[in-house]
Amino acid sequence: MTGKVAIVSAANDEYFYLLDGLIASLEDAKLAGEFDFCAYDVGLTAEQVRNLESRNVRVVVPQWTIEFPNQGQAPRWLRAMTNRPCLPRHFPGYDMYVWIDADAWIQQPEGIYAAMERARNGAIAIVAERFGQTIEYPQLTPNGYIMVEVNEAAVRKNLAICYRDCFGEETERFAEKEILNTGFFALRGDSPIWEQWLQCIRQGLKQAPHKMVEQQALNLYFHEGKIPVEVMTNRFNWNISLIEPVMDVKSGYLVDPEERKPLGLVHLTDLKGVQFLEIPDLDGQFVNVHLHYRDFHAHPVHSDGA
Repeated sequence: MTGKVAIVSAANDEYFYLLDGLIASLEDAKLAGEFDFCAYDVGLTAEQVRNLESRNVRVVVPQWTIEFPNQGQAPRWLRAMTNRPCLPRHFPGYDMYVWIDADAWIQQPEGIYAAMERARNGAIAIVAERFGQTIEYPQLTPNGYIMVEVNEAAVRKNLAICYRDCFGEETERFAEKEILNTGFFALRGDSPIWEQWLQCIRQGLKQAPHKMVEQQALNLYFHEGKIPVEVMTNRFNWNISLIEPVMDVKSGYLVDPEERKPLGLVHLTDLKGVQFLEIPDLDGQFVNVHLHYRDFHAHPVHSDGA
């Protein structure tokens, strides 16, 4: 595809290490000369901003685009969510925008190119969630570590609450349908979907400032047939907290357990605070794999792994 393309993400100071890993993965994939990297600053320190700018990342501090009740009490990071449909406004001049959540990193750039190709017709190119068995992981609380479970039932229950609170009880049924994950997508700069999405978020925020409102606003319009969508393979946005991949120790890649193909995008979501995950390798032996990009890039399998 010809034309200028921006890859955009967002972070605050707490999650800068994740954004740093994402940018590093894009740099290591040799994408810096082909794409422009941009980021929403929703609470970065001056030193962190200087770090990004030294790597030619364009940084913008987004303000509240949408007025909603109790906005003054809303966390600053919510601006990254409510401003997601405003990328052409804050980073003008691009023919295509690719959004990647900061808690994700590129293993192979195949998905980026595929998403841009699928979005050429004006649709939004995106990945739907895929579920596996329940995954347990340790989470730090004020009282120490506890084990947390992530499974399909819990995810759909949370989304049902978002639909009901933000868009009305009649929309709650959509929580049982396909779930588009807005942590990675591509969309043309001139697509009307941007404004449609923003309007739906505005509608939802008037009712409740749920943290999933921007994602479920897009899903709502998708299920109502109001926007064109190109759904891509899960390998291009692998939610590692919903279904575990397999480690190909020889190649050094995380792979799809069924197709045995390398994942394009590794998305940590609920596991963003976890350093290692025990998963099987291609021989069925369990290994401890680094989850954060710089550690994984240096040595994918933790030395203490089985």
